[in-house]
Amino acid sequence: MLSSPPSAGGIVVFILLISALFAGAGRSAWSAEPTTTVTAGSGLPQPVVSVGSSAAVGVGPEVSKSAGPNGGVVVLWPRVIPATTDPQIRLYASFLQQTLRISAERAFPGLTVEVRPEPERVCPRSGCEALSIGALLTHDRGGCAVVGNIGTPGPVQTRLFTFSGTLAPLPAAIPFREPVERYVTIYDFDRCVDMPDQLAGRLLELENTLRALGSLPAP
Repeated sequence: MLSSPPSAGGIVVFILLISALFAGAGRSAWSAEPTTTVTAGSGLPQPVVSVGSSAAVGVGPEVSKSAGPNGGVVVLWPRVIPATTDPQIRLYASFLQQTLRISAERAFPGLTVEVRPEPERVCPRSGCEALSIGALLTHDRGGCAVVGNIGTPGPVQTRLFTFSGTLAPLPAAIPFREPVERYVTIYDFDRCVDMPDQLAGRLLELENTLRALGSLPAP
């Protein structure tokens, strides 16, 4: 049980520490900006990535061993596409999960927040007993795009929202346990190394989004 949400100062220190790690380990890895092309007359960028080709969720290690605390929040490990053992991408995924954890603690003070280890990124077939929060992290040549997902307790639809990247409009909700990437088309990536700054600037917005989505009844 978490006794109180972290202070604003603690969040700033956390962001600064992670930013320093990224600056030391990741900025040299950026080789080229992902390009966006525009079809003449369309006014719309053409997708550089359509991520909807992965297999359906099974019963393997990606399924959370815990349904989360009843009446609380469970923060799942981010889904990383394409799958990689790159330690830098894993650092981004860990940072993203910890940002979700901090936001959940601030958005729902007094509730138990459970963080699941890698690679547990999806609720059991019967659904989570807790409000579930996760994310899709897609990456390409040093660029990242992030889509958050939140589900109310039980086998219910999952709601989506964009954290970073330029994406085609997302559906408001997708079927329970459907891979998020099936519904994501990316027009452009943001720099992965800028993720700490981007999320730091959106913490309040993220908390408000979690409160709003978390208070909605299941569809």
